Amino acid sequence: MKHEVIQKVFKDNDFIAQQNREILGQTVCVNVMGAPGAGKTSIIQHLKKIGEVGIIEGDLATDIDAQKLRDSETSVIQLNTITGCHLNASHVQQALNKLPLKNLKWVFIENVGNLVCPSNFDLGEEIRIVVASAPQGSDKPLKYPPMFRTANIIIINKTDLDADFDYEEFEKGIRNVNTNAPILRTNCKTGKGIDELILYLKKYQ
Repeated sequence: MKHEVIQKVFKDNDFIAQQNREILGQTVCVNVMGAPGAGKTSIIQHLKKIGEVGIIEGDLATDIDAQKLRDSETSVIQLNTITGCHLNASHVQQALNKLPLKNLKWVFIENVGNLVCPSNFDLGEEIRIVVASAPQGSDKPLKYPPMFRTANIIIINKTDLDADFDYEEFEKGIRNVNTNAPILRTNCKTGKGIDELILYLKKYQ
């Protein structure tokens, strides 16, 4: 019975995710995932220069990150899950209905900080980015393979703090589960690697 309930949850979510794709139309949607503190908000802050961006900000509580991202040219919708460890397609649909999609070329979703649950839920996105950070260690692909398996682009962020980071171990862990996703290195303090990331994103336009 429990298995049937879980399968229904995923089936219902997938149905709404497909509706989200129809709502988005020609707007490219990017789901940004990663552990708390990996630098998802900082990555999105830099990506705002790609042009005509809307943002959906997911967190258990507060609008701290949304305040960092909001400005006169950027629409930001806050979603608080209270106890939920991920966003689902229904959450995102509520936010999409509040965004001026006709004026947007991109929608970035910052998912709840978590390396487990978010990978299981299709939100209607076209691109999945997983942000890992050097201080959090190079073993994450080995410990959380489903998250990295579903990624279209993988980022190693905070490369200025990589003294104990084993790039070879990290890449080997990725390639065990994902042979195609590019692995990029970024430093949000300097903006290093952001232009390369934008070039990869623009391939989806």
